[in-house]
Amino acid sequence: YFISEGSYKVKDVVKTAADVMGIDLKIVTIPKPLGYVIGLTGEILSTVLPFPPFKVKETGRPYVSRRTVWWTTNSIYICDNSKSRKELGYKPLYSLREGLERTIDWYKENGII
Repeated sequence: YFISEGSYKVKDVVKTAADVMGIDLKIVTIPKPLGYVIGLTGEILSTVLPFPPFKVKETGRPYVSRRTVWWTTNSIYICDNSKSRKELGYKPLYSLREGLERTIDWYKENGII
């Protein structure tokens, strides 16, 4: 089950997080095939040069990959709580914005961002 206030696409969460952090976010749209070329390039570079800025230190994965391109360009939801609402009677405690504010504050307090 996903437990959240609602169903969100990647773009919704990113825009809200940027707003909470006071970042003027500009989303640039590029053709999907070009995105896949960039993703493949990221994968190759992270293999040949396995260190930052080509590979994320904490995860060992490339910053951009074909998988990243797929889930950010398709109209998929990061989370959908309809099943937990229906089967468990779940009711969210926080809105997306409130949850992101609390999470970002915690990250700042703990020196993560």
